[in-house]
Amino acid sequence: NVQVCKTVGGVDALVDAWNKAPFDGAACIGHTRWATHGGATECNAHPHTDSASRVAVVHNGIIENERQLRTQLHNAGYTFTSETDTELIAHLFDSYISTGCSSKQAIAATVQQIDGAYAISIISSYDPDTVCVARKGSPLCIGIGQHGMIVASDVAGCAVAADRVVYMPENSFAVITADGISLYDTDGNAITWQSHPIDHTFVSVDKAGYEHYMLKEMYEQKRVIYDTVNWFYNNYDVLDRYFSCSSDAVAQWQSVTMVACGTSYYASSIGSHYINMVAGIPSYAWIASEFRYANHFLGSADCFMVLSQSGETADTLQALRYVQEQNVHTIGLINVPASSIEREADGHIFTHAKQEVAVASTKSFIAQLTVLYWFSHYIAYAKGIISDDDMSSVYTQTVQAAEQMDNALVGSAVYIRDHIAPRYASAPFCIFLGKQIMYPLAQEAALKLQELAYIPSYAYPSGELKHGPLALIRSGIPVVLISSPDPDIYRKLLASAQEVKARGGELIVFAFEGQDALLSLADVSCTVAHTDPMRAPIVMTPLLQLFAYHIARYLSCPIDKPRNLAKSVTVE
Repeated sequence: NVQVCKTVGGVDALVDAWNKAPFDGAACIGHTRWATHGGATECNAHPHTDSASRVAVVHNGIIENERQLRTQLHNAGYTFTSETDTELIAHLFDSYISTGCSSKQAIAATVQQIDGAYAISIISSYDPDTVCVARKGSPLCIGIGQHGMIVASDVAGCAVAADRVVYMPENSFAVITADGISLYDTDGNAITWQSHPIDHTFVSVDKAGYEHYMLKEMYEQKRVIYDTVNWFYNNYDVLDRYFSCSSDAVAQWQSVTMVACGTSYYASSIGSHYINMVAGIPSYAWIASEFRYANHFLGSADCFMVLSQSGETADTLQALRYVQEQNVHTIGLINVPASSIEREADGHIFTHAKQEVAVASTKSFIAQLTVLYWFSHYIAYAKGIISDDDMSSVYTQTVQAAEQMDNALVGSAVYIRDHIAPRYASAPFCIFLGKQIMYPLAQEAALKLQELAYIPSYAYPSGELKHGPLALIRSGIPVVLISSPDPDIYRKLLASAQEVKARGGELIVFAFEGQDALLSLADVSCTVAHTDPMRAPIVMTPLLQLFAYHIARYLSCPIDKPRNLAKSVTVE
């Protein structure tokens, strides 16, 4: 029978349990579960087995017809010991292989019974040297190494023991041994596969002496901007190949719709301002999980862009697949090479942030802003709105923004750590205010504080204060006001700051040099160099990241791996 070791908690807890009762085998599977069906208990932890422990399975995703299958299997005599949908896969596989089916026949029959999104790995005592895997709507790849095969959700997981990788196509399954891979579509037809070399420079990372990966990645943001704009500068003459779209076709675009989740959505919201202001065409940002459930009027003269750090975000992928049927040109803005979005979109743009380990995105966000700033100018250039000289100046502008951003990061780090973080770490909640292009940045800053420090945080356009949120402000409640270098917007923000102070709120101001009237109202403040309003989000971002980081650090929160969150959200 198969042997199982599992526990509640992180990987360290599993290692401790393993050391107490180790075992070995030719084929092994494991999974760090992100709870969907059932709580985070040892009973619900993966792997799951059938009743006789002849089959073990790990699974990422959600089985949508779980109730019907559970009833079917219960009527067939199977008993369940967990609350998960994953356990039924073990029983289902066993129901086929115990009657004499081969591993291939059993996995084929199993996936034909399952509705939903899944990446599955199965081992059994019937065929102990074989691992059966399947994917639908959730990423899965197979690494090929000198000493065998390894299966993971992304290439970074394979890189520890493999030199080449096979990316499993959507709606496929495979039977894997130490010597080979047999890949099939869900009807059982053989698929010819190709392996690709793994770029170990992308996936190899360490903390480089920093306390957390997140802190290291914040300090890498200057380099990320340089790498991103240098790539565009050096590849300007071959962009058609990456975008799968000529500059003449770009000139015909009537709008750009962007779809993303979480931090990438806030980047797309800022990017929509860039495109509106520079290229002079409508641009819209949608939350991916909402996009598919609304009516849309996309046409062949429109561009559809999906943003995802991992390139595997489930809701974003589903939106992309929906739009692929509408005869609209699609572009993926991603950080991970060979991800699903790169393979499925018509064209793609890389952010060149390289591997990001911390769950809370920092350098990927700044890279997305850099790309979108450049992209808005590229559209304007294709349309003849700006000149060659204007386009060339984008490089200088972003490099200057990188320097200002890095100076702000270095110059304010100690003050935020020693003065601001201890003062506001015990806040019951926090309000963030911004206006126009800085409002999405306020949303991103609020998200970071929620993710890292578990402090309820709310972001509003500053003009909405009097329409409800002002009722929340009382003595001692921290209000983070993110200023703008635009003089007209600055005046409006100044009025909002006065409203907060009049009600006893603690005003935390992130301002630009020379904004003395606003700074005089602040209880605490940080400043950055004055810059153009469009580049202001890039320059201001690291201070807001530091604000959340140091509060979380002061509270001893697990910064790189916040509770309940995953780096790549592969479940809708």
